[in-house]
Amino acid sequence: MTTGKIVISDKLGSVPLDEVEFRSSKASHPDCYVRLRKEPASKEETEPKEVIIGHIRSLLQSSGGIFPFQRYHTLPSPRLYWSLDADVGVELVAKAMSRYRFEEILRFLPSTDNQALNKDDKRAKIRPLMNHLNTKVAMAYPMDQHISLDEAMIEYFSWHGCKQCIRNKPVRFGFKSWCLDSPLGYLATFDVYQGIAFGLNRHYEERFGKGGDTLMILFEKLPSHIKDIPVRFYFNYFTSLPLVNHLQEINYGATGTIRDNRIPKTCPINSTNEMKDVPRGDTDVVVDNIYKILLVRWKDNAVVSMVSNISPVYPLESVSRWSAKDKKKISVSQTYLIGDYNRHMGGTDRMDQNINCYRISITMKKWWWPIFSWVIDATIQNCWLLHRVDESNLPLLSFKRYIARTYPQQAEPRVGIGRPRQSSRVIPDVRYDNIGHLVEPLGKQEFSDDDDDDDYGDDDDDIPDPN
Repeated sequence: MTTGKIVISDKLGSVPLDEVEFRSSKASHPDCYVRLRKEPASKEETEPKEVIIGHIRSLLQSSGGIFPFQRYHTLPSPRLYWSLDADVGVELVAKAMSRYRFEEILRFLPSTDNQALNKDDKRAKIRPLMNHLNTKVAMAYPMDQHISLDEAMIEYFSWHGCKQCIRNKPVRFGFKSWCLDSPLGYLATFDVYQGIAFGLNRHYEERFGKGGDTLMILFEKLPSHIKDIPVRFYFNYFTSLPLVNHLQEINYGATGTIRDNRIPKTCPINSTNEMKDVPRGDTDVVVDNIYKILLVRWKDNAVVSMVSNISPVYPLESVSRWSAKDKKKISVSQTYLIGDYNRHMGGTDRMDQNINCYRISITMKKWWWPIFSWVIDATIQNCWLLHRVDESNLPLLSFKRYIARTYPQQAEPRVGIGRPRQSSRVIPDVRYDNIGHLVEPLGKQEFSDDDDDDDYGDDDDDIPDPN
């Protein structure tokens, strides 16, 4: 066993190793591994860690096929995929990679240097992965001018400072992610909420408030080819009159619901209490002639306040609502602005629906794992939406099955499965000479005392005299 100091470099980065011990019995194998030993930062960090070195791309390709397969073929434990029992074992997964290699990949993901993490960024552990995904998904955006901003909840039940609780949501506990989506659910860009955002532009918060700065920060992440199209933004919590006015100045449309405390008191529109007494379907409209902003209040089951710089009031539309008084569905008039908002606002909800159909069920104790698995699910559902646009209406399950079968075939095949067989000690000429070589038992063997003395040299005469 030899030791030495080296630096392992690849396209993912450079990781210095303080001390490396190569196991000579594994040195010739392509999946050889090394034992990494670092100077412990504390008494608790004293155990060495083992990682797989080499063929990183093929390993990720193989695991990339296992993840989609695991979505629709769920077992109580991931180890059961490599079981030899017929009721749980899966040959496709066993041939893709060994169980040990798969567990090692999960153990050391994501591949970031813990010594170089930014302490101001609570998501520094997965920040490179998030930035890489935002770049890739924006490049393949299907060029839809309607983009909605909403929140997506990533399920997480353990303890973490960034965990949120949002009531009346399918997923109430977890990490909150701000997402820009198309009406079909294509994820254009996202950012996981962490309180005071890393690298936050305070100028946006001062001008547009806590909600408006989120839209502008995500908008800055979009590439130029998306910014060049006449984008129409739809949002809920983030709406304010200064934000809508700013988007109009840079030639972008905006439509969203607005809270009562964000409407100036000098605005002549009817108050919410006044609108509660009017019949269902009545509308009150106010137009700002200076900034060309439209403010609408509409009476439905509750009073809805909306603002827009691009959607008109007319033509009026008719929607069906249940009447508790008449015990039947009735027709209610609705402005075009509200109908346009409802048609293009649910992109994030569509994305959540697609992800939750076949979500990764592998669980880990590390806080970043729910975000990492959510990123994989969001990427696959983006690819599925692009495939539906270019090819055909392939179901989501069939698309994920195709990925699960294709990725393991692109990776390097395993050399062997199971324990390697030992070569026979009998030469082929003797094994196949058609002569029955039978074992003849021998009698009991006895040894004399003289033979023992000669063999072991116990006699004093065999010892030379030093004098």
